[in-house]
Parts: sequence; structure tokens; C-alpha cells
Amino acid sequence: MKTAPTAFQQLFHRAENAGITIALACAALLFTTAQLSAQATYQYTGNPFTFFSCGPSSPGPGTLDCPNDPAPGNALTSYTATDHVTATLTFTSPLAANLNYQDVSTLAGFQLTMSDGHQTLSTPSPGGSIVRVSTDASGQVIGPWLLVINLGNAANSGIASENEPPVNPFVQDQGTLACCDPTVQGDIALNQNSAGTWNSNTQETPAQLVSDLLAVMQQMQIPKQGVSFTNQLQQVETDINTNNGQACGDLAAFLNHLKAQTGKTVTVAQANQIMASVAKIQAALGCG
Repeated sequence: MKTAPTAFQQLFHRAENAGITIALACAALLFTTAQLSAQATYQYTGNPFTFFSCGPSSPGPGTLDCPNDPAPGNALTSYTATDHVTATLTFTSPLAANLNYQDVSTLAGFQLTMSDGHQTLSTPSPGGSIVRVSTDASGQVIGPWLLVINLGNAANSGIASENEPPVNPFVQDQGTLACCDPTVQGDIALNQNSAGTWNSNTQETPAQLVSDLLAVMQQMQIPKQGVSFTNQLQQVETDINTNNGQACGDLAAFLNHLKAQTGKTVTVAQANQIMASVAKIQAALGCG
């Protein structure tokens, strides 16, 4: 058996470490709808909860979390065996590639909505929020990530999905309607060891794809030839924005330059990543 307030108090402890105080748990929640202009959506689906509050811990204070003891058989929780955490992140533009546990709450169009089957909470909210994610080379969300909403009613409602460094073995999805005994009868559910899955729906324009590639190449810090690569991509952006019909040709020139520098100022791995991005741009432009 596992005793709590581990889950809820650890959530707040991590929130404090990330720069947000426990006082946020009592702040008013501002509900908003996802921005219509958002062109990138990332959805997280957690696995069903496996631990459920089942009374005060001894000697306390805290709430006891029992494995595989959901409602309705357990009258001390309202969470059922099918409840789980979901999260939806939206932005104006898709996430950049190779993010490393980065705070994304300040990006354009940011919106986070989370649910645990009993409550749906959203940001932005007064005082800020904790949202960190990592991405792979194609900009898809991977571990580690951390999404926390500690806001809602006076009984401390909150939702968390944690996959913090080190990613293994610690993973935690959590729903909390009330916490903790003996002050407030706990109503908590957890899934500690089984990470959920991420899916995305991104709709980037060709110009946005070029902008993303520019950002990626700047991170690569390619020596000597970096400026000329940048100039070529900026010209492609101009071609697209002015619709002068030269974007595909200038992309082809960029690729020829890239191939000439592969193994010299550009590593093979970098070149492969760049060419994959260029292929997306060409497809979006309809280059033959």
C-alpha cells in the first residue's frame, strides 16, 4: 500500500521548484477557448488510473492511496477505473525541433486544456502555469514533459502529467478534486508508472516551414557557411511571401549548396535533418 500526500504534495513541491508557488492552487481559474488561429495541436492521452484515495493515512497527515480500488466500490473516491488524464496543447505555429524540457507557455497562441474525467481546467490563468515539453527532430512531443494545473476550487482541484527527468522510472498522471486528509477528505487518483501517448495535428504554411528550418539551422551553429545558408533560406521566404514563382528554384539551389558542404561544414546527420525539412517545404509548395 502506498501512503499519500505523496502525489499531491510532490506535485506542489515540483511546482515550487519550477518557480510557481502553492498560492496558485487557490487562484481563480480563467477559462478560455483555444485560439481559432492556432495551427498546431498536440494531444496527450494518459492510461487509466491505478491508485485511488481510500482514507486518511496513518499516522498522517495525508491521504492513503490504494492500488486498484476505484469508485463505485470505494466510497472514498469519485474516480473510476476508466478515468484518465488528457491534455491538449495548441499554438499558433508548430513546436520547434529538438526542444529540451523547455517552457512553452510563452509561445504564440499558447493554450493548455486538461481533464481527468471529472474536471476540465484551462490556461492561461492568473499567475502563470507550468508547461514544459521536449521534442524530437521532427518537432513531435517526447519525454521528458511536465504539465501542471493546480487551479480550481477551494478544495485544491488540480491535474498533472509528469514525465520529468530522468524519464525512467518515474512517470505520473494525476487527478485531484480534493486534498488532503484530515483537513479535507482526499479525492485523488494516480497512474504512476505508465506514460500515455502524444499525437499532433499541425498545419504549417510553406513560409512557416522555412522559418522553422531557419531556427533549426541557427541552433546547429554551422561554421563559415552558416550565413550564406541563412541568406538563401531568407530569399526563399521572400519568394514565398511575394509569390514571385522562384521559391522552388531557390530551394533547389539551397539543396545543391547543402550537398556541396555535407561532410565539410555540415555533418551528414545535420544534412539529413535539413533535407527532410526541405522535402516538406517542397511538398507544401508543390515543387516538381
